[in-house]
This record gives sequence, structure tokens and C-alpha cells, in this order.
Amino acid sequence: MFLLPFCAVGVVTAGLAIREALRGNAKQAGFLAVFAVAFGGMGFGLLGAAIAGSKRAQQTDSLKLQFPAEPWRWREDWATGQIRSAPYQGALFLGFFALVWNAVSWPVVFVLEKEWQKGNHAVLLALLFPLIGIGLIIAAARAFVQWRKFGVSVLELTTTPAAVGGQLVGILRTRAPLAARDGLQLRLSCVNRVTTGSGKNRSTSEHIRWQEEQHILKDRDVPVFFRLPDDAEPSSPESSDNCIVWRLEAKAAVPGVDYHATFDVPVFRITGSPAPQADTAASFRLEPKVYEPPRDSRITFD
Repeated sequence: MFLLPFCAVGVVTAGLAIREALRGNAKQAGFLAVFAVAFGGMGFGLLGAAIAGSKRAQQTDSLKLQFPAEPWRWREDWATGQIRSAPYQGALFLGFFALVWNAVSWPVVFVLEKEWQKGNHAVLLALLFPLIGIGLIIAAARAFVQWRKFGVSVLELTTTPAAVGGQLVGILRTRAPLAARDGLQLRLSCVNRVTTGSGKNRSTSEHIRWQEEQHILKDRDVPVFFRLPDDAEPSSPESSDNCIVWRLEAKAAVPGVDYHATFDVPVFRITGSPAPQADTAASFRLEPKVYEPPRDSRITFD
């Protein structure tokens, strides 16, 4: 109900913009079109997201009843062990946000000249918003280029879920060879995500509880193998104001836009001892070099 007025304003201003365009009043039509895009895009976009979110919530509730003691089955990707990166979702979100931001902020330019002539020099501060809009457009364009270049990466887990005290094993599959000069950087992190406050004062912070980094010299079908500590905290089955997230990041420096993919992986405590897995990445792993200080250095290592 809150979003319906935005949808209505978008539809009405779109109709008015078309009418002014047919009358040959391009300037007025463009001005109205900006509001049509801003209000209509926000209204219909968020309305569609709310409907989709409601359907997903109903599916999750059904899975909770079927598998109350196996929370990794509440998510389809965790249950199947096929976890996809979502570069297109990030690109679409940035693109949509950049569109709405620019649609709302750029009308300031139309009144800037008049206010400047009146001696209101403080109006120059309003230019900050269109400049931010330009930055958002650049970020969205970069995200789209990354999506077009690398597509969707898939992490195929052998261990579903990964057990605390066991191993996280799988294969990272990319659409095409990465041709990375220095191999692929893999980083597995246990993150405590904490959200505090409410309304405008609401903020989210992340604290690293455990982390390990590896470099793999393979640019396609990359083997993934991490040993998990016995005292690790398991994944939180649902998002909350204080939750644990296990995140696998993959990065590679390649010509042009660099490769970057992120996956939320399931790590839980399971009944019985986890079956040991072979280290499939051992022959491809680049071990870190041991630092050797200069002979005249006064720094000592214990």
C-alpha cells in the first residue's frame, strides 16, 4: 500500500510526459519523464521485489517444517551444493539505483542557473548529488562489464554442508578461462554480521572470526579445499541482527576488469565425525613465501 502512490505518480507523469511530447514541448516532456522514471521505477521495482520476497518466504517456511534439524536444506543452493555468484543481480541493483538517483538529483540543474543569478551561491552544494549520480553510473557500468565478461560462476560443493572441524571441498567453475597472471586468490572467512540501531541510525558492521587465504595456480575448474577449525561457529540459518556468515571470495587480476565472485557457503555442526576428504587443491596451491629479514635487521621473530 505504501508503494502504490509511487506507482500512481509514475503512471500519471508518464502520461503527461507523452502528451507534452506529442505537443512538441520537449523540455517539459523531459522534465516529466524524469519524475515518471524516478517514482514509477521505485514503486514498481520495490513492489515486484516485495512480491518475490513474499513467495520465497513461503517456500522457506515449508522447508523448515520438512527439515527442522537440517537448516542447510532451507536454501535451494545450499541443499543442492550448487552455489552461484550473482553478478547480474548486483549490476541490476546498481543500475536501478543509479537510474533513480540521477532521475531525482539531475532536475536540480534546471534551477541552478536561476538561483545563481539571484546570488544564492550555496546552491552549488546541490551539484554534489548529480556528481554522486555520475559515480553510480560508472560503478553500474563496471558491474555490467564484469557480468558480460565473466558471466555467472558456480561453486559446486562436494561437502554439503561443510562440517565444523571438517573440510570445505568443491570446484569453482567459471564460464571461460580467467588467464590470471598470478593465479586465483581464494579467501574463506567466518564473519559475524551485527546490525544495530533503527531507522536512519541503523548500521551494519562485520567482524572476522576466522579467515584463511590461498592462491591457486589454475584458471578454470578451480579446486577448493579448506580445513575448518573444530571451534568454528556454524552458519546462521537465517539472516538476523546478529548472525554468522561463511563467505568464500575469489579474485584474480586479469587484463581489463578484474575477476571477483562471492559465495555464501553452508558450514554447520553435523552428527558424527565428518568423513575426511582428499586435498584436491594441493598440487595447484601456491604456498606463501617465508619472510626472511635482512641480516642487519633488529627485528626478531618468535
